[in-house]
Formats: sequence, C-alpha cells, structure tokens
Amino acid sequence: MALDKKKVKRLIGMMNQMTAVEIPPMGPIIRCFELGMDEDILNYLLRVGTTGHTKQNLEELYQTMRATGEISTKRTWDELWDEIMIMSFMVPCERSNDTYELASIFPGWIELCTSGPRTEKRVAIMESFMDFWKLLKTLNVGPIRKKFDKEGLEIKAAGASRMGSLTSITPARRSKKAIAVDEPLTSEQTVLPKGTAFEILDRNKDKIAVMNCICRNHKEVNGDGNCDVDIPLQSCMPVGNIATQLINSGVADAISYEDAVELMKEFERKGCIHTTFHYAGNADHDELCICNCCKDCCLLYGGYQEGYLSKVQVKAYNVPEIVDMDACTGCGKCSEFCPADAISYNKATKKLDFTFDQCVGCGQCVVQCAFGVQRMVPNERHVYAMTKKKR
Repeated sequence: MALDKKKVKRLIGMMNQMTAVEIPPMGPIIRCFELGMDEDILNYLLRVGTTGHTKQNLEELYQTMRATGEISTKRTWDELWDEIMIMSFMVPCERSNDTYELASIFPGWIELCTSGPRTEKRVAIMESFMDFWKLLKTLNVGPIRKKFDKEGLEIKAAGASRMGSLTSITPARRSKKAIAVDEPLTSEQTVLPKGTAFEILDRNKDKIAVMNCICRNHKEVNGDGNCDVDIPLQSCMPVGNIATQLINSGVADAISYEDAVELMKEFERKGCIHTTFHYAGNADHDELCICNCCKDCCLLYGGYQEGYLSKVQVKAYNVPEIVDMDACTGCGKCSEFCPADAISYNKATKKLDFTFDQCVGCGQCVVQCAFGVQRMVPNERHVYAMTKKKR
C-alpha cells in the first residue's frame, strides 16, 4: 500500500531540519521512502520528531503508540528497533553514546541504508535516489546554473561548508608533537594537525568501520564496470558512534586502525580525495564518515566533471605551494587528478596555472607529482567550485 504522501513530505521536512543540506520532496525522493518503510515506521518517526531520545524513551513511545492503535502490533519493539537501525532512519546524536535522532536524508539515510549488503530493496532505493541526482545535470541550464552558483557563493561567503576535504594521509610515526603538514613523515610519527585524514582516524581508533560506497555500488549495479582507478566497493569509512551502529546492524564491517591507515594510503596513491561528511551537514561538527572519492565514480566530483549543478561546497584545510617550478616536466599528472580543475600546466609559459578559489586542498597534485614541484601547506578556508557546463 502506498504511503500517505503528505506524511512523507512532513517526514522529509523534519529530516531536512537535521542538516544544512536539504533534499526537496520530489517524486524520486518520495519513492525512496515508499521503498524503505511502511506506514508504521512512517508514523513512528513522525512522532519521534527532531529532538534526541534515549533508547528507553523511544521504546516507551512505541508502547504508547501500539496501545493507542497508532501503529500495528505486527512488530515487537526489538523488531522495530532493529529495522530502524538496519535502515539507518536514526543515528546516534553527536557526542552521545545513548541518545538517537532522525538521520538527514543525504548524506545520511540514503547513503547509509544503501551501503549494506546488496539487496533488492537497497538497490531500488539507490536507483530511485539516482533518478533524483540526475536532475542536477538536467537542470544545468543558464538561468538555473547562475542562480545555483550564486547561492553556493553566498554559503561560502557566510563561512559555511557542507563537507570537509582533507589533505593527504602520510604514514604515522609515534610522537607527542604535532607535525607540520608539509614535513616529511615516517612510520613512527603521529600526525595530529587538523585537516588530515589520519587525524580523524587517530581520534577514533576503536570506532572505525568500512562499508560499500553508494557511488561505486551504483556504477557496478548499472553495468558500468568497476572503478577506473581500481578502488574496491568497500571504501567508505564511518567513524565514531555511527561506525558502531553500522557494525552492529550489519551495514558495515569493523576495521582495525592499522588496516584503515593502510587502506587510506592505498586509496590515496590511486587518486582518492578524502572527503568527510559531518553531523548536521556542517564541516564544523564532528565527522560521520570519510569517503574516499575519485573522479570516475563519485557523485560529488565525478558529477561536477560531467556538468551536474555543483555540490562541491567544502571546508579546505590546506593548499599546494610551489617548491621548485623548474622541476616541473609538464606531465599533467596534477591536473589529471585534481577533482576541481584548480591546476593545469600552461604549455606557453611552461608553468603551472592555479585557481585558488577552486582548490579543495585534497593534496592529489602533490601526491601524484614525482618531481617534488609542490608541497601542501596549511590554509583553512571555504570553497565552492563553480558549476561547469554540461558535457
């Protein structure tokens, strides 16, 4: 039986209150909810509201609704709770072990629920969401693009970012001191500067998971083959309490701190951009997940390259600095791996052209350069990459 669309739109509005990244209640999004829940779960989540609750309070709400007939008796409390956790309709509150709140839609519920083992239901939700995402390319026409980019620049000017893009992860050496971003590191160091992927892993050593990437999952399901740079399907890393929830519900697999570091290093060598997603869709809040994005598969950066309305709205922590321009051979590796078209080799001047406002500080231009032309240095700022014309 189809869900009450007015109720679904109310729930979408509530979930949008949990984040700065709003998803409009368009047809494909409503379809995601129809695929992911029934009337009981919809009614229950509407009663949960937008505040945090302990699990005990959530069970008491269930018992009240069951007694009054607001939801049916077909599920026990444990069955309802397990389904809510497996489908990631709710997540642990920021910095809390025992309170839960509604998830945002994306990044959030859609990404988390479709990241578990591939099932017909999860694939159907993912495909419906992708129908919505494709509209970002369809709508890339002059007036809409101009309005969309204007809003992106206003968000940037207000000092807000939806994601954090991190600089390269380097092997760690055990030490109490913080290491400068541009200082060479060895395997005994501890890297503590803000704005590195390793620093996030270091703070969550006992709570790291690995799960399917929705972007690579979609590519495989649609018969487009594996990732061009050979990144595996399991490549997104939830951290903190959300990692524990996803492990317990069978959506993600636990991974040791040491193995997570090794995977990060491998992904980086292959061209990944370590992009973090945060509570409330705000880069100043705690991290939820490190996504290892590539230009081939990623909705964010791959979509940007294809001419989707830009969602590259990040907080960057570092920027490349020229060390030895004479060492540059013009091989083009830096521009090939740059996700935001911030750097290119100028054959006429035989120098690198750099667009500071586009740079997300991912460090790929430094990682891929074999000649030491640049290094990464700290530079915290907000970035919005202007939408490209459609390919």
